[in-house]
Amino acid sequence: MRPEESKRWYARIRWWGWTLIALAAILASLAGVYGVQAMQIKKHEYAAINVVKSALTYERFSEPEALMADVQRETESARSIAHNGWWNALASMPGLGADIGALQHVTDILNDLALQTLPEYARAFRQVDVKSMFSEGALNAQPLVDVTPALKSANMSLSQRLREYRSVSCPRLGVLASAFRAGEKALESADRYASMLTDTVLPNVQQWLGYDGKQTYAVLAMTPAEMRGSGGLVGAVGTVAVDHGRIHIGEFQNNSDFSEKKATNVNKDEYALYQLDGPLHLRYDVRDVTNAPSTQRVAQLFENIWKQSEMGKNTDLSGVILADPVVVQSLVKASGDVVLTDGKVLTGSNTAEYLMNTVYLERPSTETNQVFGEVAKICVSRLTSHLNTGTLKTLLKDLNMLTRYRHLAAYSFNPALEKVLAEFGLTATVPNKTTEPEIGIYTTEKNPSKMDWYVKRSTTIQQINCESNAAAYHVEYTISNTVTWDEVDTLPPYISSYTKKYPQRKGMSMETIVFYPPAGGRLSNFSVEGGGSVPTTGALEWRQIYHTFVELQPEQTVTYSFDVNVSKDAVQKLEVDETPSGNETNDIRYAYLCPVG
Repeated sequence: MRPEESKRWYARIRWWGWTLIALAAILASLAGVYGVQAMQIKKHEYAAINVVKSALTYERFSEPEALMADVQRETESARSIAHNGWWNALASMPGLGADIGALQHVTDILNDLALQTLPEYARAFRQVDVKSMFSEGALNAQPLVDVTPALKSANMSLSQRLREYRSVSCPRLGVLASAFRAGEKALESADRYASMLTDTVLPNVQQWLGYDGKQTYAVLAMTPAEMRGSGGLVGAVGTVAVDHGRIHIGEFQNNSDFSEKKATNVNKDEYALYQLDGPLHLRYDVRDVTNAPSTQRVAQLFENIWKQSEMGKNTDLSGVILADPVVVQSLVKASGDVVLTDGKVLTGSNTAEYLMNTVYLERPSTETNQVFGEVAKICVSRLTSHLNTGTLKTLLKDLNMLTRYRHLAAYSFNPALEKVLAEFGLTATVPNKTTEPEIGIYTTEKNPSKMDWYVKRSTTIQQINCESNAAAYHVEYTISNTVTWDEVDTLPPYISSYTKKYPQRKGMSMETIVFYPPAGGRLSNFSVEGGGSVPTTGALEWRQIYHTFVELQPEQTVTYSFDVNVSKDAVQKLEVDETPSGNETNDIRYAYLCPVG
């Protein structure tokens, strides 16, 4: 062995090697410092966004001064970090300096917006006499209409800030680019919503409130205890009419009142999957219109039946509202406990379970649909007769949950209003955004029963190709019939579907399940464990789908496994859109997501 080979490894490194190591260590330390601080800038920008969101959801709409101060504090914090000594030193360097300078510039723009543009909106909304908007159960939008010129002036300032932001080149360094895009996304969202308010909402709001003619909406009361794609079988139909700002609630009619009317616009794909295939052949009377996964399609099917009915002969339908017992529970929470005619007390925590299960255990089957109508009418009547900012604030706290998990949906035949409903997530759709990937899983109960209360669903998602630009995931979708064999014998036939003709169906959930791929993506490699069949390809609503049928016995669990490829345009993790259950939210778990950055 030569002498130099016997030296320790560190003794064999030349002076220039140590220099390179030291330089690498310094650069790594600097990268860590700037990376942490860039993430802090991004954090402050998102905090500012969330402050504004809290106002939009009515959390802090009545606190404009405090809200504005919070936004200004966050944007100033981001600006201060971007202009500290470390960042200023790098800003003068070639190459990386351009990236640093870009981020410094946009933090200045956001801070100027908070200090100059936001106060313009605050001054405009301070002109609104909120109390005068609510009078004797009527909504008067004129105070909002009156501030339109001031809001448009503020919009011009906001749009100018956005143009300034877009004139700045996005940094090339990943962590800086992430912070840059966060600010741009915030400005784009603010500009879009502000423009919608002044260009679409305020010019049309009086028409929507019935000042130019009464507006009539059908309310479809669904029960997910017997699932249909958008929610559940329609048990009752009510009406909400808006006339000169005053809301009138019509009687809820039992679905049997519509039983002889069937939708005549069922397409061939719906016919093949749901009418032609059994064991339950959907009639597409009013009970089944909610089987379509998109709210627009539900509205089209119901409007066809409406025009055939006595209710619809002399009244044009303005739109359709879908609501399930979780919505009613939120109404009870906002308006106070409800005492039914039999003395049963419904609260903000037990209403959904009562309407989806308990009522079928305690009341004759001939009365259950009327009970839902009774509860819904009490809640909506209270809401409209005591309409005030406090009640609205309570309701709006739940609005995101209700729309996100399909408990509440709406569609308007007025294009301007529908644009607003869709923007705020009230119109449910099948997966249609390549940038926001989601899979759709929609269920139809084919055993006439109320067994879906006992069926629990969960989805586990694992990202599997972290090295690729286009994300891929492995998904496991589990469906379990939690009722025990002993419990089945205690259930009334209306729940368990027991009949002498089909005794084997007792306590069984028999479901057609449809899987939609993400927009611009695909599903593959299906397998199934625990029973049932592997999904096969088909078509629905002009999209390729996969569908299967499962007979789920008591205590049986079935798991569907498959891979998901999303569009290269996707900018967020894979989500799941599915038929709602009796729970407020869905059971979705992420086993693993690839590291970011």
